[in-house]
Amino acid sequence: MAMKSSRTGIAMMGLGLLLATAAHADPWSKTYTVNGKPSIHVNVSDGSIQIARGGAGSVVVRVDSNHMNVSTDAHISENQSGNNIEISVRPNAMHWLHMNTNSSVTVTVTVPPEADMRMESGDGNISASQVSGQIELNSGDGNLNLDHLGGNLRLHTGDGNISARDLDGNLDADTGDGTVTLQGRLDGIKARSGDGDIRVEAAANSQPGSSGWELKSGDGNLSLRVPGGFRANLEAHTGDGRITVDFPVTVSGTFNEKSMSAKINGGGPTVSMTTGDGSIRIEHQ
Repeated sequence: MAMKSSRTGIAMMGLGLLLATAAHADPWSKTYTVNGKPSIHVNVSDGSIQIARGGAGSVVVRVDSNHMNVSTDAHISENQSGNNIEISVRPNAMHWLHMNTNSSVTVTVTVPPEADMRMESGDGNISASQVSGQIELNSGDGNLNLDHLGGNLRLHTGDGNISARDLDGNLDADTGDGTVTLQGRLDGIKARSGDGDIRVEAAANSQPGSSGWELKSGDGNLSLRVPGGFRANLEAHTGDGRITVDFPVTVSGTFNEKSMSAKINGGGPTVSMTTGDGSIRIEHQ
């Protein structure tokens, strides 16, 4: 009975320590006053970033963790110079060595409707909604999930998926091994995947700018849906797949299952679609 009581006591102590750790996982937050369009740089060594739309005149940054006491176990470096804000978040060295493997950090950044941003995560997901500006999002290994973004967008993930809808502007997106799914009114597109599919749905009034569009995958399928009045010169090539176009085009050069040069609605800037081993499909909405 004494041994059983001892084991029960040890278990209760372990539970108490776990609850105490969870109870002390307090957040850190700060509000920055800005005048006009801010420029924000956030770097998180090992956590996710969430970007949300707020009101004009302020930027709010909040750091949460499910286990870590943010105020004591994380190193937060922050600086503001006028409308320029820089934030760096990383666990302290001692906490890193003893950190529970289930620990995670989430940085939530609430910004005005128009903001220039550079957001970097070493290993986490990044989400953003209802913001426009010069926006650069980079993750070493996470997914990018975006909606209602406008302006000039640069998106990169080393190994995750990119999903973006209701876009408005120019886009440069690449992933080492994931799927790219894009939807919106688009002027410029560069979309690349080392091994995944790329799917683009261009909303009404989308037209390629003078630099054209580029969709390229090392081994995935390419799919492009365009509005009825879309004008472009199409250059499509696949190493081991098929090319399918579900509406009339004017062939201007090569035409077979693996290579096509054609004009869509009389032609325009070049839309280049290239895949090493996948199929290519172009269709009207």
